[in-house]
Amino acid sequence: MKFLEQLAKHILKKYGDGTGRLTVVFPNRRAGLFFQKYLANMAEKPIWSPSVVTIENFIKSFSALRSAEKLELVYELYTVFNRLNKSEEPFERFYYWGSIMLADFDEVDKFMIDAGLLFKNLAQVKDLENDLSYLEKDQQEVIAEFWKSFGDKLSSHQKGFLGIWENMYGTYTAFRENLRQKGMGYDGMIYRDVALEAENSQISMEGPVIFAGFNALSKSEEKIISHFIRNEKGEIFWDADDFYLNDP
Repeated sequence: MKFLEQLAKHILKKYGDGTGRLTVVFPNRRAGLFFQKYLANMAEKPIWSPSVVTIENFIKSFSALRSAEKLELVYELYTVFNRLNKSEEPFERFYYWGSIMLADFDEVDKFMIDAGLLFKNLAQVKDLENDLSYLEKDQQEVIAEFWKSFGDKLSSHQKGFLGIWENMYGTYTAFRENLRQKGMGYDGMIYRDVALEAENSQISMEGPVIFAGFNALSKSEEKIISHFIRNEKGEIFWDADDFYLNDP
């Protein structure tokens, strides 16, 4: 029996006529469509369908911020970056690496990384090396090689890089604040907000929640899902072999 069929069978057995109160969260929309098909085929009488949502829509439902489109976000980042870095670079030139910067900010927030540490001033290399002592030796060596490539004398491009990097944390914080004032955000920013609310037990659902089919989670997703499993009597079902799942 397939994973989604097993899930549908479990839900019918456990919740019976109460399936309408249930929320089932999947990694993507496709899994939810197949699940609903299996549930309908297995039901022996008419039942209310559970609310079936993706993890992205589930998390965003707890936020007051609007999830903005990429073009809008990159333009907001462009205005903040130009103001802080006193740059007059045209938007069409900024767009490519502004998109990369936005993706980095998104990852920083989804994995709840300390942005102040990550974007620390390169002048504080020794402090940075100490802060990264938890990394594996080969990872530290890669970082050391990166700093070494700058040498004692910097080229104009390297100086430009350092200047931008030194302002990166300021750009990150000002960008987020600018978005918040306008009532919008990017996905990672919204995920981080909701994860922090989950840590403080400030979010809840009226009915039971089931998370199904996940195999890799960001730190913010972990915190949100853990909150519902601990405090809201939620359940999680992994689409994984017992050999790996039950190995302590």
